[in-house]
Amino acid sequence: MKDVVIASACRTAIGAFGGTLKNSHAATIAGVTMKAAVERAGIDAAIYGCCMEPVDTLNVTRIASLSRLSGLAS
Repeated sequence: MKDVVIASACRTAIGAFGGTLKNSHAATIAGVTMKAAVERAGIDAAIYGCCMEPVDTLNVTRIASLSRLSGLAS
C-alpha cells in the first residue's frame, strides 16, 4: 500500500443559514476549493470528500470535479 499524505487543504466559506451563500450550489463552492487545494499543492490529482451532501443534489464531489476540470470553477 502506498503512503497517504495530506498535501494541501482549503476550507469553504462559512455562512449563516439563508445568508449570502443560499443561492450557491454546493458543487460550485466545492469546485473552487478543490481547484485552490490542487494548485497550492502543485499536484495533478486529489481525493476530495463531502460529508454532508444536500439531499436534493447529485454527487457533490463528482460535479465539483467536473466543473473544476472544465474550467467552470473560478
